[in-house]
Amino acid sequence: MAAEDLSPRVASPQDRDDVVAILVSAFYDDPTWSWAFPDPSLRAEQHRRLWGLFVDGAMRYPWVWLTPGNTATSVWIPPNGTDLSEEQEAASLTTGKGARTHLVSPSVAAATAVAGHLATPTDLFVSTPS
Repeated sequence: MAAEDLSPRVASPQDRDDVVAILVSAFYDDPTWSWAFPDPSLRAEQHRRLWGLFVDGAMRYPWVWLTPGNTATSVWIPPNGTDLSEEQEAASLTTGKGARTHLVSPSVAAATAVAGHLATPTDLFVSTPS
């Protein structure tokens, strides 16, 4: 009988949602991230947006790994790599009629992705408006 292969594999773009879901689950009750996202009813969606942004940036490299059955992941940025792609770093956000384009830093891009509107990292540490 052949032994089951338990070797991790490089994640494919089709695995993106599984990688994000694993990270959301792993950090949901983490003390630091629970403090950053204090409302449990919003936390999973906030984590999904935040981790999705970083997973999307990391998937440019063959350094995102999954275990068989997609039960665990590791997300690595290679030496001299960047967490976010150039496109993510130069996030363009339009604001509707008379739209304006905002070129923002990686931290503002991440905060904006989590908040769903133009935001700074500091904005994430206060209660999310209903």
